[in-house]
Amino acid sequence: MDLSYEVMKFGGSCLSAAEDYENAAKIISMYTKPAVVVSAMKGITEELLELSEMTELNKVMEKISNIRSMHMETAEKIKNPAARTQAAEEIRKLFRELNRIVVYRKGRNNREVKPLILSYGEKLSSLLMKWYLASNDIPASEIFANEVIVSSDENILEATADESKSRDLLIQRLSTLITLGKIPVITGFFCRTPSGKTAILGRNSSDYTAALVSASLKGSSLTFWKDVPGLMTGDPKFVKNCRILREIGYDEAASFISNGAKILHSKVISLSRENNVPIRIRDFRNPEDMGTLISGTPECKPSDFMNPAAVQNLFSM
Repeated sequence: MDLSYEVMKFGGSCLSAAEDYENAAKIISMYTKPAVVVSAMKGITEELLELSEMTELNKVMEKISNIRSMHMETAEKIKNPAARTQAAEEIRKLFRELNRIVVYRKGRNNREVKPLILSYGEKLSSLLMKWYLASNDIPASEIFANEVIVSSDENILEATADESKSRDLLIQRLSTLITLGKIPVITGFFCRTPSGKTAILGRNSSDYTAALVSASLKGSSLTFWKDVPGLMTGDPKFVKNCRILREIGYDEAASFISNGAKILHSKVISLSRENNVPIRIRDFRNPEDMGTLISGTPECKPSDFMNPAAVQNLFSM
């Protein structure tokens, strides 16, 4: 069975409203064999973090209500009536779960409850993406990452994935979805420990999840849809005449990241290089542009544009 996928990840900065999920669905429809990884909606992880630290019941219920409203309003704009109804019901179910976890956490180990609460941002986003795809006649199925990604230890707040075990679980689950003819929509950010506890892979780690998925599936590619046109020669907020690096090698990309460029999670490059997975960074608002290609056979390097010292100066501002 061919398990090569066009893996793509949509970050929270690209998922802030119903129009964004609709745009993502149209982008996904351009691909022959897509696998999708999603972050939480923009700002939701911060909201859930605040929720995890609240103790006063009235404030807890108000926070949950506000988070619920954001997702329900997004679900209500799904064009297909049947998909809209299903999305609303599944979102209500997740909020019933979240409500029980938060309200009845007294007496439980709050350190273990925190990552469980934080995981709901990606869970909710995956459901929205699934039903926006369904509304565009693209059958999909959500995969919560704790079903397919296992950490190497019991560190629940800064987990490291066990790549071998996770690879086996991913292959097994995606093989089933291929048979069913459904696109996988996978949650980023969290996983499970060997003992079964929900753990998070660290902040901004949904990129790492996407790299794990593509690295596990031989012959796959990896595209990050972001709110930037690609990897650039500097931060355009501070540096004039920045240029997009259209093609760059893994080592050169790693150098940019180690010197402060925050466009990708630090583990993405090494994992993709080890498994020869080509990476693209593309503009969510301008999908016609091909952005930046990161691979083992680039045609240009950062040195074509600037010296290494300049790189560090640009990203330390």
